[in-house]
Amino acid sequence: MKRYNSGMFGDEVNAETGPKSNGHHNGSGKTERLFFDDEGVLVTQHRFVSQGTTYQVDAITSVRMKKVTLNSGWAWGVGGIGILVLLLGVSIRIPFLIAIGVLMLGGGGFWLLIMKPVHAVFITTEAGEVQAVTSDDEFRVRRIVAALNDAIEAGE
Repeated sequence: MKRYNSGMFGDEVNAETGPKSNGHHNGSGKTERLFFDDEGVLVTQHRFVSQGTTYQVDAITSVRMKKVTLNSGWAWGVGGIGILVLLLGVSIRIPFLIAIGVLMLGGGGFWLLIMKPVHAVFITTEAGEVQAVTSDDEFRVRRIVAALNDAIEAGE
């Protein structure tokens, strides 16, 4: 059984069965069922808090996870210019331009290799769709989506 420390409130969350605690005190004296609490993201039976914004769970109509592609234009641009500089250096036989072209081509290629995809939680409310959470940790995003779905079901 995997356990995850939920963070701020010290409740342990089991990946398979959900929160171990009896609930989370929301400041008004009421206890809410806690589904997720980690790194600034909180999901309770009634609230979803992310990046300082609070959403009412009963106002969320859908939740989805999406892989967000990063803008790789600059990396391709550096590599492309590197090819041109390399070809120019070879055609006019200037070793310095050849070296600069190889470095730019290698740098652009390396930049493309180290780019990691970013995963995001999108929620839809009556106001529209919002990208609520982004992370390079796909498992964390999947846990947030599952917690939000559980919270929506618990509120019905």
